[in-house]
Amino acid sequence: MITSTENLPKIDIEARERAATFPDGTQRLAVRFVDRAASQGTVLLEIPAPVQINAIEISAEEISADDEHLEVEILAVPEANGKNGSAADHADTLQAMQSWVEKHATQPTLVITFQGVHIFGTTRRVAFLGHPSRLNSIRQALLEASYFELEQRRIEQWAYATWPNAEQDLPSAFEFSEASLEDKQQIQKRFEALLRIRARLSRISLHVYAPHIYPPTLASQIGERLRERTQLAHRHEVLWEQLEVYNEIYEMCAQRVSDYTLTRSANALEWVIIVLLLIQILFSAFDLLTSMGS
Repeated sequence: MITSTENLPKIDIEARERAATFPDGTQRLAVRFVDRAASQGTVLLEIPAPVQINAIEISAEEISADDEHLEVEILAVPEANGKNGSAADHADTLQAMQSWVEKHATQPTLVITFQGVHIFGTTRRVAFLGHPSRLNSIRQALLEASYFELEQRRIEQWAYATWPNAEQDLPSAFEFSEASLEDKQQIQKRFEALLRIRARLSRISLHVYAPHIYPPTLASQIGERLRERTQLAHRHEVLWEQLEVYNEIYEMCAQRVSDYTLTRSANALEWVIIVLLLIQILFSAFDLLTSMGS
């Protein structure tokens, strides 16, 4: 279900940016993606099951400088006088939009021109220009695409950062000893984190591999074009294979831990039985010697 934002108050961008050929009606939104159960504030978009995420409006001051939250800024620019035109007709506006997007960019800017819509995007900022009557539907499509891109990119970063840990734990997948017991809890936590990450990746699969919608709409075609340009499906497959490797490592580690724990328990039980038998033999020998002395 998509919640309309047509009646949301318009937020002016910075004065120096507004003076740089942005037309009247330009709207800037700061958006945070949160779990549906924890969402508070104006809901701009509801992403349905299995994701269960809401896009909520926040103030520009709340945008994080790091990746603590899944956040994006959207700049919606209406065509002047509501007239379609070529890129040359909007050259100054498009240049200002691209400059705004690239202001804090750490990666190349994605540029898409489609059915009169001009889009500039990075992970944290997206600007688009289109007919005033289409702004709402375009914004919804871009918000949805931004969430899945941000979520997959965050999982990719986790997988990249986990390589050293996986290599460190690899020997425990083949042999587990008394000296490795201190790593047992750490391995369990990493395995649990891996399962949570795989669940998150699985939740976005429905969108990543979604078939094309028929009859197509402008919003659906923008979403499909963004998936293609960002290679979302290919990256998802590569990421899934990488997590499979991690899963095999930690499944083997878990099996070695279980085998070692069971073996150690069995050995302890055997020693208890041996000690009890020795005690029984000693008592029997004592009784025998006592009876012989009598």
